Amino acid sequence: MPTQRIVLPLPNVMDWVLYGPGAGGAVRERARADLGNPAIGQLGIVGATPTAVTGMNGRFDWSGGRPQATGKDYIDRLAVPASGEIRLTISLTTGVDGHLDLYLGTIGVRGMIRTDLDGQAGPAMALAPPQPGRWVDAVVRINFRGIAGPHTLAVTVSTADGSGQPAQGFQRGGSGGTSPWQPAATSTGQISLAAAILINS
Repeated sequence: MPTQRIVLPLPNVMDWVLYGPGAGGAVRERARADLGNPAIGQLGIVGATPTAVTGMNGRFDWSGGRPQATGKDYIDRLAVPASGEIRLTISLTTGVDGHLDLYLGTIGVRGMIRTDLDGQAGPAMALAPPQPGRWVDAVVRINFRGIAGPHTLAVTVSTADGSGQPAQGFQRGGSGGTSPWQPAATSTGQISLAAAILINS
């Protein structure tokens, strides 16, 4: 992920969420688009307690959010140890073409992103191998094309041993294949999530 400033909402954005320290000291969401019927569901974390870490790449400005309406130069993100998983559910409406961008990071471990459409396993991909003592950041894009009728896209971010293949996205009439994955061995590494942005293209 290059050093850049992301100003939300982006053009054609349907929904967005920034993750990290929120109200009352909880570490889940910092801000999200102020929508009556959001497409990006609440974050689920399994097997770990989330913490907040400071990112080196990417700064977020936003307006039209809740519970904080505006913000500038936000660089924090949510992180979980290698034993945990981050789970996210997206509601896709009829006839939507677009993509979901996840701003992810890993330190000391390889990350794995798995997708599921209405219970059917879809494409999976792995983040770059770890670099000693450094966060490896990436923007992971999950495409969806020509989906007829409402659907639920589930995304799981975890650690992995081995390499995955680039995600090709969901296409009309099928959801693609999956890459083999295995749970990671015990590690002191972390995976992080800074933002999820859903864009209609």
